[in-house]
Amino acid sequence: MFNALFDAVSADVRLYNGAIENPQMKLSLPERIREYRFQVKRGYTPSFTLTVDFARSPVAVEYSIIRPSAIDQKPYRESGRLPFFLQKDAGAALMQNGRPVSVDEASQVLLLPAIEGFCQPVQ
Repeated sequence: MFNALFDAVSADVRLYNGAIENPQMKLSLPERIREYRFQVKRGYTPSFTLTVDFARSPVAVEYSIIRPSAIDQKPYRESGRLPFFLQKDAGAALMQNGRPVSVDEASQVLLLPAIEGFCQPVQ
């Protein structure tokens, strides 16, 4: 499952970067920083760091996101977990809000905070 989520996040980062013209706004491709941990970063404002860790818990994927506060722009950390769920016929899945999600859906959940600041409401 680690490789599948790593690949899904890589594909989503490529899609995101392809839609962004400013190179400073682009995200780095996921980088393996340990055997079962990877990280995605953007060093420019608004900065963003996503760390996904499969090794800290035997029953969940743990993640942390560091990004600037919308109020004072100071960095703050959000942490969360996507528990594993064993399905009878489909093997293991990840859970979010009590329902199974695919690795593609999990990737979108993890990367959403990187793009929230760029979304403008439609008027």
